[in-house]
Amino acid sequence: MSEETPPWGPINPATPKVQDLCNQVLPDINIQLDRKFKVVTAKKYREKTVKRNQVKSHIYYKILAKAQDDYMILVIEKPEKPEKPEKPDLKEAEFLPTK
Repeated sequence: MSEETPPWGPINPATPKVQDLCNQVLPDINIQLDRKFKVVTAKKYREKTVKRNQVKSHIYYKILAKAQDDYMILVIEKPEKPEKPEKPDLKEAEFLPTK
């Protein structure tokens, strides 16, 4: 029997911590989206904690971000209590459709 993934938490204004996550994965965003953004600005986010095993949990962040005139959704994963500092992992990056 598989465990269910918890739901996303409420939407919040971006914090400096969330902006720092975006800054750390900026090279990965550029690779996934085939762009050369110099700055990505986090606007809003929500998060959820997923237990990986009996000991480790990971926090997932779903972030609404803006780069130049483009809005995008980013999903970033980070261990809740890493044993050593490690770079967050960009799981998804996709542009929001424009009208």
